[in-house]
Amino acid sequence: DYQESVEILFVVELIDNMGVCDNGMMGVFVRIPVMFVLGLWMWSYYAYVVVLIVEVVDTLFVQVIFGVFYHLLSILLVWSYLKASFTMPLPIPQKFHLTDEEFGQLENDEACPSVEVRKLPIKTHDGDSNVRICPHCKVVKPDRCRHCRICNKCVLKFDHHCPWVANCVGFHNYKYFFLFVVYATLFNLFVCTSSARYFASYVEGELSSSVGLQVGAVCVVSGMMFITIMGLCFLHIRLLSQNKTTVEDMRHVNLLVQGASFSLGGKRNFYEIFGHNWKLWMFPINTSLGDGCEFPLGDSEHDDNIDFHRETHDLFNTRNGEVIREDSRNEHEVLVVEDVANKGNNNDHDEEADESSSDAEPLLQKLSQ
Repeated sequence: DYQESVEILFVVELIDNMGVCDNGMMGVFVRIPVMFVLGLWMWSYYAYVVVLIVEVVDTLFVQVIFGVFYHLLSILLVWSYLKASFTMPLPIPQKFHLTDEEFGQLENDEACPSVEVRKLPIKTHDGDSNVRICPHCKVVKPDRCRHCRICNKCVLKFDHHCPWVANCVGFHNYKYFFLFVVYATLFNLFVCTSSARYFASYVEGELSSSVGLQVGAVCVVSGMMFITIMGLCFLHIRLLSQNKTTVEDMRHVNLLVQGASFSLGGKRNFYEIFGHNWKLWMFPINTSLGDGCEFPLGDSEHDDNIDFHRETHDLFNTRNGEVIREDSRNEHEVLVVEDVANKGNNNDHDEEADESSSDAEPLLQKLSQ
């Protein structure tokens, strides 16, 4: 019985790693787009290298140039694609997981001291001044984490689910996906422009149909792919420069610190994804900064004056209609209690609270750091 239980667990884990969708579709079917993309690249190799370079191009120098660029871009393209597709999302750290009792307390807007003492690095709320929790995974969602309904799991720094890589794009593989999009754009641009002249020769009747059809097809297909992927490439260049995910670009991010954002400025946004080692920037090797659970805050309106790597910020908590704010002033921690129903009456706290904070509307939050 023990051996049977072990075998069952092994099969379940294997199926989960293959990528079972919510509708029960096995991972082999989910991977069909991946096989299609790889098959398309293999056909382009035959059409471009075997037919165009070997049989059509009659100058050795041009053959070498075409061959070197094609193989260099192909290696980087396929490498990045496979890494983006087969790098699985990281598990949510155990400190974010909730027991049934803790989940019930947070879901019912009740105080949950056992979670508060964990000092989770939470800087966002759900828009209704509540901590973000996932009813499927029973976890407190780390900042920028979202639940993917296709993969049926919470994904750190969730960007989107891409069917063409049969995987979620997030903290675990965003650099690989970004490089794949860039290299796919450059690859298709190179193949299209370098084969256009020979496609024109075929149209003019200078090439036989046996080779001309292959050259024409690879030119047209690569041109169409370039036009399609180019827009996606520019989109993610913009998102990277602003330190946004695709979801965050479409939906407002509710931060505890008003006026702040995850954008740290163009250079620091780039470093967050690609790291500081410039020698590894062009390769699909993990160099991203952080752990995917905590992100420094910046201020888009005061990029030159803000401390982009500050690790502390105001946190809020609720207790029977009162808001408890944890603030730091003159290197001392001061607890300021404000009555929600009488936010304007702060006379009892003038000696403890900074006057500039009395005008800010308190945000409700269940966790303290």
